[in-house]
Amino acid sequence: MSPPAQPASALHDAPDADTPAPAADGAAAAPPEAPKGGEVRSRAMRGSMWTLVGHAGANLTRFAANLLLTRLLFPEAFGVMALVNVFLQGLHMFADVGIGISVIQSKRGDDPAFVQTAWTLQALRGLYLFVVAALIGYPLSLVYGIPDLAWMVPVAGSTALIEGFSSMALFTQNRALNLGRVTATELLSTVIAASAMCITAYFTRSIVSLLVNGLVAAALRMAFSHLLLRGVKHRFAWEPEARKEILQFGRWIFLSTAATFIALQIDRLLLGGFVPEEELGIYSVALALALMPREVVGQLAQRVYYPLVASALRDHEHAKVRELRWKLMSLLIVPVACTIGVAVPLIELLYDDRYHDAGPLMAVLSIDTWLSILQMGYGMIAMGRGEPRFATYGTVVKTIVFGVGFMPIFHAWGVVGVAGLVCLSTIAPYATTAYAAAQVRAARLGLDLVMSAAVIGIAIGAYTLHGVIERATGASLLGIVILGVIAVGVPGALLATKRVRLL
Repeated sequence: MSPPAQPASALHDAPDADTPAPAADGAAAAPPEAPKGGEVRSRAMRGSMWTLVGHAGANLTRFAANLLLTRLLFPEAFGVMALVNVFLQGLHMFADVGIGISVIQSKRGDDPAFVQTAWTLQALRGLYLFVVAALIGYPLSLVYGIPDLAWMVPVAGSTALIEGFSSMALFTQNRALNLGRVTATELLSTVIAASAMCITAYFTRSIVSLLVNGLVAAALRMAFSHLLLRGVKHRFAWEPEARKEILQFGRWIFLSTAATFIALQIDRLLLGGFVPEEELGIYSVALALALMPREVVGQLAQRVYYPLVASALRDHEHAKVRELRWKLMSLLIVPVACTIGVAVPLIELLYDDRYHDAGPLMAVLSIDTWLSILQMGYGMIAMGRGEPRFATYGTVVKTIVFGVGFMPIFHAWGVVGVAGLVCLSTIAPYATTAYAAAQVRAARLGLDLVMSAAVIGIAIGAYTLHGVIERATGASLLGIVILGVIAVGVPGALLATKRVRLL
């Protein structure tokens, strides 16, 4: 577990090494300037540390809360909430015009007029999402035959309205690689919201507790982003040039995220119509655990890797882009492989018999996590080039492959087969984004193949090692702990000995 978070007041008062001092005479603080020269390395190193610590803490919090909730609620509750989350994520992604990415990527990302226009667009987007969520709840309850969706979807949709008023400092600080307070903001929100969810679940034993988590987290993130982060003073603005730039850049972001939603959520959308709520809940538990490494890498990629790649591409440093990606991938081989190898015994140790079918599902879905991480590295390069269309092409093909293959594979191999189809379909976006990276000589397909073979080989070895340790000692936990130490220790040793230097 990460150390206890500081109180909000302490964070607000204590100077942050990454954050400039406020302007004198009560004026709004100037937006942070993008790092230059020698600052890039030090800020990126601090940013990497903050991102890893913050997301590890958030994942541990969610994992602990998940374990507690599986003992307080029934699997059906997780199945219903999985559908609610699918629809909410769909709304968010179908209305995503890349506002935050535009602020990070644009040369005007520090211009107050640009930032205020971006904030106005974000607030309007949040209002739109809330209205749509309120309208679709009842029809969805009829389609899936689950009456609770009629009120759960609108209530959960109110999180979009709240988050629409979050400070753009979340992105301007990210642009400057000042991630200390950004991470603290999100970690505090996660811990408090998870605590509220568990307390509600304990007293009510109701699915309402799962909604409490999202509402509390959204409200806290919005409040903390204004209270703890310094940036441009917010007011509604509508500068035509800024609006045009954001929406023009966001055109492909919109198409890409819309396609990504369908590609990433189509498994649960289709399974929801063919399996009982209990089985969908078990699948959701497996997926949540398998996604944890991907979420950590995704945060690191978005907050540190992407700004560095975008900067290197602007300076035409293609060799640096290629080097950044393969070094990041090499650090992730052992952690992902150990996750695959330990999936089945981990589920059997931590969850009761109702959830044991999640073990094989987690193992297969963790293979998809590796493929997605490979694709993510190329996808950030395509984004840094200002060409998100390549990711769009791939996710469209991924959706088609999954949609065509779902019925025959589901009838032949069941839910585990569907998890395998998720892995197979991920090859499509990998191929299209690799093509985009190849345009700047950053694609290394042979090395990707070797690393993927290493992941499978190490995963088999990890599973075998756990079995040997369990048979010798009779303790499954010991084998899991040893593999956990290996998963963290190997990349840690590579970094500590400077055999791999990301920066």
